[in-house]
Amino acid sequence: MPPAGQFALDLHARLPVAGNLFYSPFSLRAALAMTQAGAGGETAAEMARTLRLDGGDSWSPAAQGVTLRSANALWADEAWDLEAAFCRFCGERFGGRASAVPLKRDPKTAVGNINAWVGERTGGLIPRVLGEVPRDARLVLTNAVYFKGDWADPFEPGATRELRFHCEGGAKVIVWGMERQGQYRYAQHDGFQLLEMPYKGGEASFLVLLPAAKDGLPVLERRLTSAALTQWAAAARPTRVDVLLPRFKLEEETRTVGALKEMGLREAFTQPADFSGISASEGLFIGDIVHKAFVEVGEEGTEAAAATAVSMMLGCSMPMEEADRPPRFVADHPFLFFIRDKRGEILFIGRLADPEPAR
Repeated sequence: MPPAGQFALDLHARLPVAGNLFYSPFSLRAALAMTQAGAGGETAAEMARTLRLDGGDSWSPAAQGVTLRSANALWADEAWDLEAAFCRFCGERFGGRASAVPLKRDPKTAVGNINAWVGERTGGLIPRVLGEVPRDARLVLTNAVYFKGDWADPFEPGATRELRFHCEGGAKVIVWGMERQGQYRYAQHDGFQLLEMPYKGGEASFLVLLPAAKDGLPVLERRLTSAALTQWAAAARPTRVDVLLPRFKLEEETRTVGALKEMGLREAFTQPADFSGISASEGLFIGDIVHKAFVEVGEEGTEAAAATAVSMMLGCSMPMEEADRPPRFVADHPFLFFIRDKRGEILFIGRLADPEPAR
């Protein structure tokens, strides 16, 4: 698995273990990698280790047959100067253009400009990533990622039916269940099933881990590592499968500062942090990270988006021949899902534990 995937699952292991969840490890890593480009000393080394940066990362994801785009930007206070070399590097490496905004004089206008940029680059799915900025914020680094993919083999809307979903905690809710039989990469492992559904073009996919037990997702997530996911996915084989998958939509905000600190990213959040590559005259540290994401899964495919804002503050298997009939993959209880590209880059990770009822 690429280093980016290892970062994604390191992070996932430290996020909340209950409730709905949806986020983009790609977006978080891109925004923090821009920040790391202006770090020095132990701050830079710590960030490189935690983010698993190796110099070969691609910050312009692409996949045939789907819409996939990522954008970066720097928002500096109008009365504050960024180092020219940092701005130049972010432009060349990340495509991140620097803009002056009144973060200190008129934070409401600054936040409005940032949110407008995010909304435009996420197709309107995330119209508001920031409600406010910290009082001492002097720089906000943003990433926005947008994905839209149609299934290689779409579900027939006429086959969608009511499905009783067993929510986390034991409650039950009626949702819309999309149903079809098709050829998918599939494996049955100890205690769970794995299904990989391709999008048109074959270079991006929707991978689902479904525990056998209705309440088995927490146990499965504790087993999840980058090595395990690589092994589980590699064991999948083209198989004819009967699939019943909920139609759902999630809008989530994920707080990641605590998880990143647990992963080893500590000095960057303290006043001794070294971000002299961003500004030699000011002592900066990371004050906050805001991350929001949206996903909608339906009969035609998937639309998803995420945005990350980093605020910098001043320091004062089952083979077909063995089965009499196609295996059933009935996602009527909590499951984990991933949107990945052909390289194994994890663009989005989600947990559906408590879906909205059918309307």
